[in-house]
Amino acid sequence: MAANREASNDEPSSRIRVLSSHLHSPPPTSRMASSEKDAALAATPSDAPTIFDKIIHKEIPSKVVYEDEKLGGVRMEDGPVLLHLLKLRPATSGETLADVLETLWKNRRTGLDSLEKSRIRSLLVLPAAQDLDPILACLRLLVRKCVHEKLTGDDIKKLFPHDLSIELQSSLVLLFQKYHNQWNEELSSDQETLPRLKSMTWIMQNRNSAPANRVAVITLKLQDYTNSTSGELEVKFQLSKDTLEAMLRTMTYISEQLSSSVEQSSEPSAKKPKQ
Repeated sequence: MAANREASNDEPSSRIRVLSSHLHSPPPTSRMASSEKDAALAATPSDAPTIFDKIIHKEIPSKVVYEDEKLGGVRMEDGPVLLHLLKLRPATSGETLADVLETLWKNRRTGLDSLEKSRIRSLLVLPAAQDLDPILACLRLLVRKCVHEKLTGDDIKKLFPHDLSIELQSSLVLLFQKYHNQWNEELSSDQETLPRLKSMTWIMQNRNSAPANRVAVITLKLQDYTNSTSGELEVKFQLSKDTLEAMLRTMTYISEQLSSSVEQSSEPSAKKPKQ
């Protein structure tokens, strides 16, 4: 988490358009900051601690990766996420867990639709619908670690909350060991030879200068398990008003190609829009 704007790989074009407005518009005033602050105060009671308060007070485990007088950056630990495994019933069978893991793996690219989520909630006998997504997030995280970090049974056990029942721990470890080779084989057959965009953050330089002199510094986080031990690469580059306009034209063309049907997308994929 950092005090700058972050975009997921689901909306690269729309986020880049926000950059465009900063590069073209007059120097920002305090009005925007004020409105954002008012919105935050309206959304949360003033005496209620936010997630950032909890991180600052060490109530939520995290690793400080950068800190100065105005800005702090932290990396969240896996522990708080995996605590949601405690929402699983101790009596959950190995067959049920196997069904859930197989479904998550099968739909790893597209995610689960509402029918699958409803079916899994029924399998897990969850009384509250809001408990499902945190549990699925835990299991997805464990699947990724099992596949990409080549964890042993003991390594997997160390990730579990201490209060997780022994029966659930044993079932999960056995299942991850059972599927490990299969998942790795299927993953290697997937055409994922190129890094994939994980996140994008940006800051403005020369914010108070004329639009022609402003520069946006972009930081891309790329997921790449083939060339990096951590599976994450970082790329930084600068964008000016002119280079951003060219990128927006390209993004618009890419968006059209991704949205069009197979029949309509008959043009070469390497076609470049006019500059």
